[in-house]
Amino acid sequence: MASWAPLLRAETLALLADSLPQLVWTSDAAGTVDYYNSRLTDYGRTDSADGIRWQPLVHPDDLAGTERAWAEASEAVQPYEFEHRMLMADGTYRWHLSRALPLRDEHGTVLKWFGTATDVHERRVQAERNLETSLVLQRALLPDSLPTSSGAVLAARYHPSSDAFEVGGDWYDATIVEGGLHLVIGDVAGTGPEAAAVMGAARHCIASSLRAGRSPAAALSDTSDYLHSLGHDFVTCAVVTVAADGATIEQVSAGHLPPLLVTAGTTSFAGAAIGRPLGTDDGAVYEATRRDASDIDQIVLFTDGLVERRHEPIDDSLERLRATVADISNLGAEDLCDALLERHAADAGDDVAVLVADLRE
Repeated sequence: MASWAPLLRAETLALLADSLPQLVWTSDAAGTVDYYNSRLTDYGRTDSADGIRWQPLVHPDDLAGTERAWAEASEAVQPYEFEHRMLMADGTYRWHLSRALPLRDEHGTVLKWFGTATDVHERRVQAERNLETSLVLQRALLPDSLPTSSGAVLAARYHPSSDAFEVGGDWYDATIVEGGLHLVIGDVAGTGPEAAAVMGAARHCIASSLRAGRSPAAALSDTSDYLHSLGHDFVTCAVVTVAADGATIEQVSAGHLPPLLVTAGTTSFAGAAIGRPLGTDDGAVYEATRRDASDIDQIVLFTDGLVERRHEPIDDSLERLRATVADISNLGAEDLCDALLERHAADAGDDVAVLVADLRE
């Protein structure tokens, strides 16, 4: 009976693999595939696994990323996971989630890899449609243009998250009233169409309050109460007001990161009292901080996606941004926005909004 046990186990495992809807495969420690289940026919292949290279099954545009993910998992001996398109028997490509786990001996040496490729095409396509809808909504709720001020040149950018299918509620705005120029930056917790809708509500409420003559602190209080009444909370926001005569700036913060000031070639973050995020309290009160603006050349407002990175303290992230701005502060507002996105937003796992006011005009 003992001599039949290994064969019985192998036949049972093969039968189990053939009953699964996924493509099931195994490979040796080096990654050479030595087994596929019968689902291989779904991909137009009927020959044995011997000599079959998996690379031709992967869409050319996804091959480099797949090879990189596999190499990283193999080197670190960690679970492998990657989404890519695979060639089907009918000549079309469908999205798959490929996963694999290593089998190790008592010394930790990899003996074999066991993997699957699961068809996730419908989910992926729907996610892409949702992303497109969210992006359209997000961009529609951002201002079409920024106001022209005699004392400042304004520029702004919005950059979606580098994570697939994640669009958040970051926004920027600028309003000119009799008292001066109001610069607004904000970030809604969460992602998707709901976050974009909350962003639109917050942006328009703040703008309406400012245009009605309310102070920035009062405008944030109004907006916080409004969002709280709707059940929306944890919206961070900062308003920086440049006085009409350019002599002072006023800063109000609702849980938002401080703006970066460029003054005579030096860069520093503007210190101010930081209130609670919008919507978290009923009757929230915010405090304004004023300072002389005669030496300020540029004001850079941004959302946390520009600086926050996993496994990096926020102070280090902010210092990295400060050093970047110090290096390129000679640029005008438009070029400065572009440079910040190029240097800091390419690998952002969150969406990013940046608003720059150049006061050197």
